Amino acid sequence: MAKRRTYGNTWWGATWLRALESVDHANRLPRGKTYCNTGRIASCEWHPETRTVEALVDGSAYYPYEVRISLPAVPPKKAEALLSAIARDPVLVAELLNGTLSPDVADIAAGLGIELFPKSWRSMKLSCSCPDSAHVCKHIAAVFYALADLIDADPFLIFKLHGLDLRGALETRGIDIADTVSAKPLTLEALQGTRLAPL
Repeated sequence: MAKRRTYGNTWWGATWLRALESVDHANRLPRGKTYCNTGRIASCEWHPETRTVEALVDGSAYYPYEVRISLPAVPPKKAEALLSAIARDPVLVAELLNGTLSPDVADIAAGLGIELFPKSWRSMKLSCSCPDSAHVCKHIAAVFYALADLIDADPFLIFKLHGLDLRGALETRGIDIADTVSAKPLTLEALQGTRLAPL
């Protein structure tokens, strides 16, 4: 059995999980957390061209279930406005240089109409090949927890899920944060002890 993990250890990871709690009307998150903790995620890959996380999660069937999760893209004009606001604030830039995401960034995004953290299952594209009729089944929930672990390690991932390479975009503005060190590599390998594709 995999070692029990804690999730939401940063404000951005905790906000991700709180957002998911608000869409978990069928109470599948606790079971998904157990699935994640016990190494049921067989593979997980990020497809930037479609902004989709695709995963295989072992369940009760002989074959793993196929899970797909995607968040809406940030419109170009709103992304440009967000980048400009961040670049103008030296405090926010300094925090980003230290690998920390200030809550002010989320506030700026919200003011621009950018929903960084989902407020409804309707704001996401979710699918699983299992027969569970819940919008968030335990297999999808397991992948949510895996993503929470990665978001804890690197807050830039929440932007990547929306199709925005915040790190790269800021670097084009002369703000070099390439050497920012996250808590752990962006891979699910540490969760399962299995080689998985990095996000």
